[in-house]
Amino acid sequence: GFNVGLEQLIGGKMYVGVGVNMNFYFVDFSTNYNLDEMTFFFGKIPLFVGYRIYHNKRFVMSEFGVEVNTAFRSSDDDFNFFGSTPTSNSFDLTARVRYGSGKFMVTLGSEVWVSEIIENDEYRMSVIYLGMKFSF
Repeated sequence: GFNVGLEQLIGGKMYVGVGVNMNFYFVDFSTNYNLDEMTFFFGKIPLFVGYRIYHNKRFVMSEFGVEVNTAFRSSDDDFNFFGSTPTSNSFDLTARVRYGSGKFMVTLGSEVWVSEIIENDEYRMSVIYLGMKFSF
């Protein structure tokens, strides 16, 4: 998948951040269900604190926070989430470490949902990701 968004950092070595992001996940259900590959998307608003170390023109950044997520949506209007309804919003805890020049950074992160993403379902999603971040 990928993420597109805007994040604003306020501070120096210690900082707070807030943003608005859109996540896209590409899912292949063909091995378990008789469904085609689909794209799921949802918005998120992250709020986090971080610590930044600057060395040799590179940053190492550690961040921890919470994110508010909109309902999961599918690119296929006929998909019914296996008879369930996505909740209108959900919350997750996030932690990530970034390394790079500020314009280009490698990110290793984790997100753990602390609320339901599907109504009347105890399923809590967890995501571990390795990615690249480009800043303009």
